Amino acid sequence: MAERHHVGVYWGDRRSAKEQAVATILDMTARLRAQDALLSRWYPQLATREASRASELTGEHARERLDAALAPGVEDDPNHGWAIKLWNGHDESLSARIEVSVGASLGLPFCPAPNSCVLQLPRGLHEAPVDALLRRERMVTLLAELARVWEADWGIVSTDEYMLSVPASRPPHHPRVGWVTFLHERRGPIPSLAKALVTPVEGLGVIVSTPHERFTSNDGDAVENVKWMEDALANAGALMPTGEQRPARTASPQATRAAPAEGAYGAALDVAGAVDALASRFPGRRADLIDTMLRAATALVVAVSTQGDIARAAGEMRALLDVAERIHTGAGDDDLARARAALARV
Repeated sequence: MAERHHVGVYWGDRRSAKEQAVATILDMTARLRAQDALLSRWYPQLATREASRASELTGEHARERLDAALAPGVEDDPNHGWAIKLWNGHDESLSARIEVSVGASLGLPFCPAPNSCVLQLPRGLHEAPVDALLRRERMVTLLAELARVWEADWGIVSTDEYMLSVPASRPPHHPRVGWVTFLHERRGPIPSLAKALVTPVEGLGVIVSTPHERFTSNDGDAVENVKWMEDALANAGALMPTGEQRPARTASPQATRAAPAEGAYGAALDVAGAVDALASRFPGRRADLIDTMLRAATALVVAVSTQGDIARAAGEMRALLDVAERIHTGAGDDDLARARAALARV
């Protein structure tokens, strides 16, 4: 089966009323319709395909249907914003999906970009409609449109296989770099990149890409070019976490750890910090565990700060640490022990 390409954009804390989220999603789907026939019809992903196909986001009922399908990111917690999944109505190799998380404002330093929009493109690389879509120039245009509509901080075009097989060189909350990458202008000027193409996104930032017309994780030359481009952008200080204005200097983990904060809330923050450090040591193939651990750490902090179900959140975190201990590659023992000690204080 062919690799699945995706176009994703990410941004920091930004509250959004439900009405505003609905309007922006409708704007996004309108922009996508203008780009390609495969992206011209969108349906909320409901319990069954029949229910989804009966709720197409078109015509006079589009706003009402979208409003009904847009759900809280976390029930009874407006800080987590809104979430929805959309589907283009096609099956198998022509299927495309969108996952949106919008309106989140968590105020957590280890989760600086809680909002995102990820478009999963069709897999049918050798089918004519998909073959025409999965070209570098088309991907640059799609990424620019999503960056504009969401006023994103950074974005990427890559494949799921590449993201899982190539471990991140920085912690999970830093921008990744792919075949095509968007960076907001607040990240500073982009250096001269002899092996890359730079496309301005007027009033917002730039898109940098390798010159390859296509990209797969099996193309060694294309992969090496992406790695070169990532190193160049990192050295220029363009890949700091969302919200930071200066690149952080590399230091030893022991030197950068702050003293533990007081109380249960401080202990929960310490858990999150230790989990963040631990997650950065796991191989890319365990992205599922990394994502789940980071989400659980965030949920623990929120539960403590809002007097929620702390026991449940702590139990989930404890179980994930048990899994991490069983499968970790040998690095990160200090971080694992630090996470367990902080969890005990919660």
